[in-house]
Amino acid sequence: ALMASQLSCHFSSISLSLRFLVFVCLVSCCLGWNETELEEQLFGSALEFEKFSCDETATLPITWTSPLGACGLDGNLYFNALKNSTLSSYFQCLIKNIGKPNPNIGIHYPGSCGCPNFCSNVTSAGSCVNSQCECNTGWTGPDCSQVTLENNCNNVGTVKNISGFYTCECNEGFSLIDCSASTGELPPITQVTEPVNQYTHKDDYRNENPIFNSSTIAQIHLTMPPEFLTYQLEPENSDTDTYFPVKMWYYNGPTLELMDKVGFRIKGFSSRKYVKKTYKLSFNKFEDGRKWAQQKKLSLKAMEQDVSAIKEVLVLGLLYSMNAPAQRYGYTQLFINNQSMGSYLMLENVDDQFLDSRFGNDKGAFYKCLGTLEYLGEDPELYRNATRFGTTAYSPESDAAEDFTLLRDFIKVLNVTSDAEFVNLLPEIFDVDLFVRVLAVEVMTGNWDGIWNANNYFLYYNTDLEKFQYFRHDVELAFGTWDTFYSMASKPIYTWGDGGSGYRLINRVLANQPFRGMFTQYCKDLIDIYFKLEGGFVDRMMFLNQELRPLIQQDQWRFTDFGYSYEQFVDLPNKAMVTATGSPYPENGYPVIRTWGMKEFMAVRIATALAQLETE
Repeated sequence: ALMASQLSCHFSSISLSLRFLVFVCLVSCCLGWNETELEEQLFGSALEFEKFSCDETATLPITWTSPLGACGLDGNLYFNALKNSTLSSYFQCLIKNIGKPNPNIGIHYPGSCGCPNFCSNVTSAGSCVNSQCECNTGWTGPDCSQVTLENNCNNVGTVKNISGFYTCECNEGFSLIDCSASTGELPPITQVTEPVNQYTHKDDYRNENPIFNSSTIAQIHLTMPPEFLTYQLEPENSDTDTYFPVKMWYYNGPTLELMDKVGFRIKGFSSRKYVKKTYKLSFNKFEDGRKWAQQKKLSLKAMEQDVSAIKEVLVLGLLYSMNAPAQRYGYTQLFINNQSMGSYLMLENVDDQFLDSRFGNDKGAFYKCLGTLEYLGEDPELYRNATRFGTTAYSPESDAAEDFTLLRDFIKVLNVTSDAEFVNLLPEIFDVDLFVRVLAVEVMTGNWDGIWNANNYFLYYNTDLEKFQYFRHDVELAFGTWDTFYSMASKPIYTWGDGGSGYRLINRVLANQPFRGMFTQYCKDLIDIYFKLEGGFVDRMMFLNQELRPLIQQDQWRFTDFGYSYEQFVDLPNKAMVTATGSPYPENGYPVIRTWGMKEFMAVRIATALAQLETE
């Protein structure tokens, strides 16, 4: 077949049948569809257009949800994609999904036809000419995101070949491949619960782990055969957990790490359907027993739902201040095969290594949960077989967790005891103090996608304490995110579980003393000491917002799913409300997402909580 770049076929005002035949030829060449597939896709369509060219972005009104045109050249990431030509601000590519009666077309890659990431035009690195990127002096790569020796590094660094990749070696206080970000030490976390007790003696690095350096922004280059990435991005593979071996290059200034045979795969739950994927790196998948800085795996989170890109980091800081287990983190630019994949939040993996680091042991029953903690009966196997959202409700993450007896006992105490029995028995099997500390953070930040939604929480049976402990992950849906559905800023704090799937644990604990009093005190302490509109917490918020601006501005991927803009990212801390321009779930009837401005949410939540908190 002819390469798309070789075709330049313009036509108009010709018969429908002839236009169809020409179109079949063009799209078969450009998009890799055969005639049968085209007939399936185009059945019943009008096929009316003025002109079409494989190396241009033309409009083709057919019977899908919006006018579409060819997008991309054979051999690059855009091949087999379509372009949404209704968008005026920029072109978005839409993936074809062959084999469905009503094709499901979802936004695919950022950039215009043949020009990924708009040729990194936000840094004036290049421009799209005849469906190909032409890079300016100092830039190279398929999307002009890589520096050459001629790059001036914004006059605060020097280009060097560091173990095979050209990057700017930046002066102290600057980061990114071109030194465009001004970075430094974050304002410190103010401890609410003393003494600080985040790590055990089994953690060699504590807050000095070289991977999670919050004073800089890292770069990660992954090198792999193109088909590895294609497999991960194809919609039919969105549920895969298959790892592929890739080469990793990690650099953040102080730390350089090179590693072969690193496992690479997509991860997540609902986020697997998004354009910008979240990934997991495994250091021991293909090299048994290998660790890097005591880490076996590393999560690269796309942050696609969080227009601020900082909510998860802020909530993790609050959990840390309350002496609750909190993942370590750092920000990175991700490049795959010399092409920018955007901004990512690096997160510590929660596994046996994490348990040793935070609890001092890892042999207890460990569950990753999205269960509602409903009592199902005496048989422990009922909890093994429980499902929610089409998957396991209580996923065993350790060998000891294969015996569901202890989990059954905890759920039974929660559900079928009298209040007097509950107050006496619950502390024997469950760390209530840790739970109400975490709950205080969830309530004050409106973090509804944890126990309120019966999602994104862990239960670990600490063998030293002989009781379950509750802690969180995926804490970014906070500060009024998805407020279209859940107005958390003024929700009554003592009945906060109402309306949520996880109400059993929340409302039962808060309905009984002394647990209610413990929760009251922790909320007061949080407001009085750290979670307030003046001082360290807001300083941390604004520092992150300023520091991340170049990273976010250069990331064309993060605006594809919800339609958030860079300007909304900049404005969110101070703005009253921000509304997304799109929804990744139109087929489910979900509306676009509205999210509170962060300071505005804090002001309302603090005021309503103070009015609701009991004094005695």
